[in-house]
Amino acid sequence: MPTVSPNSSLEHALEVMGRNKTRWVSVVEGEKLVGVLTLESLFKAYEREVSGKSANQGPSYDGDAV
Repeated sequence: MPTVSPNSSLEHALEVMGRNKTRWVSVVEGEKLVGVLTLESLFKAYEREVSGKSANQGPSYDGDAV
């Protein structure tokens, strides 16, 4: 199962998706599942980051949390 941490960059999450040929990754903290990041939500987060809406904040993974 492909995973990233909550602190992973959007680029890293996209790399993991590509490497695993999947459109989602599990977001885990330690051994706890804290969410699921889909390709669609990654693009939305990237769009917000580029537009400056998330200035001084980490990437946002809302919309697909488990």
